[in-house]
Amino acid sequence: ITLTRSGGVNFVPVGPVSPPKDCKALGRQTYGRTEKGTAYIHLRDVPGDLPEQLDTMLAALTDVPGALPSKLIIDMRANGGGGCDHEAVAARFKRGQNVVVIIDSWVRSAGETIAGTFKEDLGFTLIGDGPTAGMSSQKKRIEAPSGLFGVSF
Repeated sequence: ITLTRSGGVNFVPVGPVSPPKDCKALGRQTYGRTEKGTAYIHLRDVPGDLPEQLDTMLAALTDVPGALPSKLIIDMRANGGGGCDHEAVAARFKRGQNVVVIIDSWVRSAGETIAGTFKEDLGFTLIGDGPTAGMSSQKKRIEAPSGLFGVSF
């Protein structure tokens, strides 16, 4: 059997099957409100300007300037990762804020790190049908005593 993958075909899911109606797009992210009025953000990836994107989305999802939504769903399903200042992302929120983060097995790389930051540093609730992909891009390097080479893992 020969399996051939055509160019341009993306086998990774693109996220929620049924996002809230009338969501707006910002880069690859979408945001809006559920039918019951809960603020909703789908983080499809982790671009370098994610902190600034969050500023825009959060400002649009609250009626009070400078405030945060009282209830928020952050949907990270199928987040392909990327790279940004994770501390700057966390600084956009408050510990103990009423936030539920949805994950799935397609969350990888920096998406996993951001989801972990939401859970461990901010105390947000993570839910999903299982763990993330386990492909976080954080690496550690150990240098040989001679200094001639090192190993990254």
